[in-house]
Amino acid sequence: GTIDIQLVEGNVSFGNVAEEFKLKTGKVFDIERMRKDLQAVQDVVGDQGYAFAKVFPDIRKDKEKGIADITYAVKPGKKVYINDVIISGNSRTLDRVIRREVFLAPGDLYSTVDMRESRNALGRLGFFKDVKVEEKRVSEDKMNLIVKVEETHTASLTVGGGYGSLNGWTVNAAISDRNIFGSAMNISINFEKSELADRAEFSIFNPRVADSDYSLGFSVYDNKVDYTTVSTTNQYKSDTQGISVRSGKRLGRYWSAAASLGYAYSDIQYEEGNTTFNYYLYSGKTTQITLSPSLKFDNTDDYFTPRSGSTFSDSIEISGFGADQEYTANHLRYAYFIGLEDYLDFDMIFRHRIRASYIFADVDDYHKFPYTSRLTMGGIRTVRGYQSGSITPVERDANGNVVYTDGDPTYLGGNQMIVSNLEFNIPLVPSSGLRMSFFYDYGAIGQNDFEEARSSYGMSFDWITPMAPLQFVFGWAINPKEYDETANFEFTMGQKF
Repeated sequence: GTIDIQLVEGNVSFGNVAEEFKLKTGKVFDIERMRKDLQAVQDVVGDQGYAFAKVFPDIRKDKEKGIADITYAVKPGKKVYINDVIISGNSRTLDRVIRREVFLAPGDLYSTVDMRESRNALGRLGFFKDVKVEEKRVSEDKMNLIVKVEETHTASLTVGGGYGSLNGWTVNAAISDRNIFGSAMNISINFEKSELADRAEFSIFNPRVADSDYSLGFSVYDNKVDYTTVSTTNQYKSDTQGISVRSGKRLGRYWSAAASLGYAYSDIQYEEGNTTFNYYLYSGKTTQITLSPSLKFDNTDDYFTPRSGSTFSDSIEISGFGADQEYTANHLRYAYFIGLEDYLDFDMIFRHRIRASYIFADVDDYHKFPYTSRLTMGGIRTVRGYQSGSITPVERDANGNVVYTDGDPTYLGGNQMIVSNLEFNIPLVPSSGLRMSFFYDYGAIGQNDFEEARSSYGMSFDWITPMAPLQFVFGWAINPKEYDETANFEFTMGQKF
């Protein structure tokens, strides 16, 4: 049969909505697909201000031929304007924090696109477990918007520890809140102490200073590392302090730009000895001044579990300006999310993340481009199934064979890297917020070429708990090299895909 749209009255444009219908001519009739097509027509009409438009199907059946002609009749009615926006359910988050993410204000013409994007913008904040925007009719041409939110925990206090063959005993603690005092400001304090290292960092960030489109934040850190606890024949100590200031501006609903300026001072003492810790390291005092402009796009519909949309960022890191370290890095990140429920009748999410980095530098100069500023792979944010930061280019001889010292290769650090993460995410216990993912990771890293490539597979469990979101990862390396350091289990708190 045929599928058509008929306007009963008024002057409304339907654009190319018919091309996006789920129910197609020549296909088997499906009531659920017809309902989705009805909603698509309703959305197109509603985006032109006709919030109370009536759309109904006229189905003419031909039983002998086994076909049906469908016409969607549209009666738009009057254009509708917003009378008031009412916020409810927020015991902690300030009204103004919510209101500034709602793209409809009193007096505005109703728009289904603005309604949908307002829900998505509130979901991207990560402050709410659930967001609903209800429409309450006041008159033929006015309505109230009732924004109902269910808040979730944004503050976390974590204490952990562990033991590793290289780091020895490690104890870490973190206090953070992404929505301190309900103001949307982000604050975090992190500590880590092990046999090798003492690390401390404090940061604070305001994404909307005085409810404007401008952001501002800063961070300070102090990192001390002492590898003499691992090998007394190899003296390696570093003490680094740094500070950075960041400012940015929203360029639209999805786009934002930012820039940060940072300064770091390091005192590195390195004397090579008989050790299995074989890295190229610079010895002496070094300074770093870094300017980092960035551009970001995000139109996803949720902070932790998006089912639609994508994210993109491009960050340029320029080190120099008279300081010791001199290099320029470009970091690209892209991720997209597709909810498959419309196709599978099951809440499965496909998500894919790509990360690419390239550093323009003299790879042979470990003073201007030290190992600590070079790229490494492995771990929960890159290629799972390998220990964090354990994959780097290694020194090779003229025949391409790996150069070993005391049984271990010499790690060089990379200046280019690309990583791909594929996941299928499904609910495990929906009532408790527990979901499960099956993943495949691939990454390649090198100096002027991708000398080292690795892949892995596994599963992860994402659990949004009352304390904070937790992620438990079980990964297995695929055909690892003989000198690779694998890790079958990792966990993290407060991070997202």
